[in-house]
Amino acid sequence: MSNPHNINVNSSKEEEMHTVFDTLIPSLEALSDGFKDMHKQFDKLKKVNDNLVEFNDSFGAFLFGLAANDTTIKWRSPITESEIAKHKKHLNQLQTHEATKAVQIVKQPPHTATAASSSSTAVATASSSSAAKAKSAPRPLLKRPITEKSPENARKKQKTIPEIPKQLVSNRRFEPKVNVTSIINRLPIKYQDRGAPHDHMTSVLKILGLHPEGLTARKLSSETRLAQRFITDCVNTLVFRKEVIKVQEEGQYARYLFDPARFPSVPK
Repeated sequence: MSNPHNINVNSSKEEEMHTVFDTLIPSLEALSDGFKDMHKQFDKLKKVNDNLVEFNDSFGAFLFGLAANDTTIKWRSPITESEIAKHKKHLNQLQTHEATKAVQIVKQPPHTATAASSSSTAVATASSSSAAKAKSAPRPLLKRPITEKSPENARKKQKTIPEIPKQLVSNRRFEPKVNVTSIINRLPIKYQDRGAPHDHMTSVLKILGLHPEGLTARKLSSETRLAQRFITDCVNTLVFRKEVIKVQEEGQYARYLFDPARFPSVPK
């Protein structure tokens, strides 16, 4: 039998034996504590990022509301007396049109009750036979009366045809030409990617490159055939990026043009 005293001595010797990795234990524990602290810091950063995203979404909706309100209440041009008269005339025409649609009730005279029963039956049979004949007989075709077209009516119809706006021609040109691609490369990424914003910005820059004296937002809209909101978005971005300058003269609409110091022009 083995001595229990020897077994206790051997076990105590094994516990007292040290390995090479024992020296790494404090460093590994400190590294583990550092990773725990870093994980907590990343959790806090994630919360900050989530709050910032929510703020951006809410503030974006607020800015959209301001832009919609500005578009709704802002008058692009002062109201004239002729426009007020046209509006009143249009209201009168609407009221007249609604009055003609009113249903008119036609009152029929009451039938006399003194007619005899035999006469009433005879009238009924006669009316039924006449109705049957009317159904069997072919209905005559109604033709529209042909009216001769007077030269005055022809002129009026020609005036209603929408005319395509003529392109404006400038008496100056840029020397050298404006590099549209390099300007777009300096704009935000949504104008650099292929899509509607890129096409809108390209059209606006090309038209401005043909007019060194500049154009108003309304003329830009007519030249590029784009809606006013797309023109406003493009010119605001160009002005903010200092690619285009805005010139506001008293009593006139603002003009948008390339900076003459950066883009010189010469007469044609």
